[in-house]
Amino acid sequence: MILALDYGDKNIGLALSDEEEIFSFPVDVIASAEMEKDLHMLEKKLPRFSKITEIIIGLPKNLKNEDTPQTLKVRAFYEKVVLAWPQLKVSLVDERMTSAQHMKNVHAAGGNSKQARSRKDMYEASLLLEHYLTLRKNEKENNCF
Repeated sequence: MILALDYGDKNIGLALSDEEEIFSFPVDVIASAEMEKDLHMLEKKLPRFSKITEIIIGLPKNLKNEDTPQTLKVRAFYEKVVLAWPQLKVSLVDERMTSAQHMKNVHAAGGNSKQARSRKDMYEASLLLEHYLTLRKNEKENNCF
């Protein structure tokens, strides 16, 4: 299983893959300050944590692919995650466009921006994971030839 984390100043969105690493599911939102105090709270919060083999963290960049102030915060968070779970593969994944895609999905479903904000981080984590799983699948298919 793969865990996706969408790090924000206020909240961290969580998404998990299925065991076959095909599908992405939004799971929960945790206050960033709470998780910064105790990263291992994830092990308590996610009953299937022991099945996780990889963690991906969304890396924010601007549309010119340049670092932003938030990029530095995410890189620092990434370092803490690497130290907390050295046995797991931990990767940074480009998260540009996840917010835009989430809002597009909300509007397509008839929702509005205010409704979308409350749990947006977990849906954005799920979009990030979905994108990552698609890239991995395409890489595997292209390497088969």
